[in-house]
Amino acid sequence: MIFKTVECIVELKDYAKEWNDLAYSSCQGSPFLSYAWVSSYLEHQLNSSESWLCIFAHEKDKLVGVLPLVFSEGKQSSMHTPWGSHVYMGDMLLSDLSRIDVVNNAISHLTEENPSWRRLEFYGTPKESPGGCAQVEELTGCRIFKEVMGYGSYLTTTGNYEEYNESQSTKFRSNMRRRIKKLGKLGDIQTNFVENDEADAVHLQKFFDLENSGWKGKNCTSILSSQKTISFYTSLVRRLQDANMLEWHFLKAGDKIVAGHLAVKTKGKLSIWKIAYDEDHPECSPGNILAEHLYKRAFAAKEIDEVDCVTFHNWHNDWCLAKRPYYKLTISPDRIAPYIMNLASFQAGKLVKRAKSALKSYIS
Repeated sequence: MIFKTVECIVELKDYAKEWNDLAYSSCQGSPFLSYAWVSSYLEHQLNSSESWLCIFAHEKDKLVGVLPLVFSEGKQSSMHTPWGSHVYMGDMLLSDLSRIDVVNNAISHLTEENPSWRRLEFYGTPKESPGGCAQVEELTGCRIFKEVMGYGSYLTTTGNYEEYNESQSTKFRSNMRRRIKKLGKLGDIQTNFVENDEADAVHLQKFFDLENSGWKGKNCTSILSSQKTISFYTSLVRRLQDANMLEWHFLKAGDKIVAGHLAVKTKGKLSIWKIAYDEDHPECSPGNILAEHLYKRAFAAKEIDEVDCVTFHNWHNDWCLAKRPYYKLTISPDRIAPYIMNLASFQAGKLVKRAKSALKSYIS
């Protein structure tokens, strides 16, 4: 197994195709681990005080692992996977989830280049990955601290849509029929699922404008509210399209776009990353109507086994979506000083969480 560390954004382009292909076909099914996503994040989302490195693992000329890490400039003792409001899952991309040896060897390679490292943090690691499952115990020369840091929602679409629809409450289904009828008064309802070569950046401005028209625009949290965020999504969309992973979903009532999705496809999975909707017609709930059209399409499509909503919101319960946990994984070298430091930090974090939970219960 051959490892190489890259620290220049231009050099990452040399790995673009095989990296994207691995992210697309990997059982992890995460667009956040692709070249398109990671390179855009490293290029546009880091603070001026942050630096990065990326470890590539090849076996017989085949890419079998990619581990990107971010750290405060000049301080490689503590590193973490890309993470933030525009990257929800951090992990080591693997060709096979059983390849814990690739993770072990990557950490060994990191140790050879930087023997003084004290902490590796993986943010948003799902249960299926080596970080989230029992295989984490097979990491050698390390101590592991693991805690749940959030949840995501998803829908398995391998069955029958009619049966799935029957699993929803009678009240919710009745409300959906009423909302569709109301929306129809604004004009003919049309859905447009744009994919492959047609999913170009032209649709990005439509989505920007739709998202900016609502509360995100008023609160200055929309994509258009920050040039840094605009640059990130412009690069991301272009790279996702180049990798044939990009989809746009739009719902129209008459000539007006009332809801939209920025979605990313990997093998067997469609991830819904950004949602926008017209807030002038809340009684019609256009976001829910677009979701219904999407779920019907996903059940009918043989190539989609799962719609991943990535994050969790209470309204997902209306759709009977399943939940998956995401973990924060702290990897400590098996040396006494960093182990004690990381253990103390982990225990302190648990105490803070318990105090917050107790305070919340007391107030309620």
